[in-house]
Amino acid sequence: MLRSFDDILHQLQTDPVWLQSLQLQRITVHWEQVVGATVAKHTQPLRLQQQQLVVATSTAAWAQNLALQRHLILNKLNPLLPQPLRDIRFISGEWHRQRSSSSLDPSAFSAQKKPSARGQVLSKPTSPQDAFQRWSSIVKQRSAGLPLCSGCQCPTPDHELQRWAMCGHCWLRREKIPPISDRSDSAAFPALLPEQDQRRSQPLQLQDRMH
Repeated sequence: MLRSFDDILHQLQTDPVWLQSLQLQRITVHWEQVVGATVAKHTQPLRLQQQQLVVATSTAAWAQNLALQRHLILNKLNPLLPQPLRDIRFISGEWHRQRSSSSLDPSAFSAQKKPSARGQVLSKPTSPQDAFQRWSSIVKQRSAGLPLCSGCQCPTPDHELQRWAMCGHCWLRREKIPPISDRSDSAAFPALLPEQDQRRSQPLQLQDRMH
C-alpha cells in the first residue's frame, strides 16, 4: 500500500535521530548570530549528547575561555531552539579533523533507514553528495508547509511565531540583541587575540565580563 507523504513526514518528525539532527542544524544556523563572527571562526558545533552541545574550538585557549562564557551563550541560544540545551562543552581535540568535513554529515541521517513514498526502504547513498541531496530535499519539503515570517517572509517554525509573531532572526534584530562579541571581538575576548592565545602558558583570565 502506498504511504502518503504526510505519513512519512510525521514519522520523520517523531524520529529522535531526525529531531536531534534538526536541532543541530538550527544551532549551526544561529551560531554566528549568537557568538559573533570572530568567535564563530574559531568554533564549530559538532553534536548533541543528551541535550548537551559539544563544540570544537581551534585551540585549548578558546575552549577554556568559552567554557566560562557558556551560560551567557546558552541564555542567548536557547530562546531560538524548540528544545533548550542544558549545557555546552567546548573541546579542542576534534578541531582539525572537523574542519575537513561538515559538522552536519548528511550521510549520518541516512544511517536510519526511512521508508520511501512507495513503501520501500531507501537505498544507501552512493556518495556524501548524494546523501546531502536527499537530506536537503526532505528539509525543503518540510519547510514548504511552514508559515512565513511577517518580517523576512522566510518559512518559520510555529513555535517561533507563537512566541514572537516572527522568526528568531527578526526578533533578535527587533530587540537589538547583540552577539556575544558585539562590542568588538578584542574587547569581548581580550585574552584570545591571535598573538596571545598561542603563547600563554598560564590559564587565561577573562578581562571583560559580559553582562
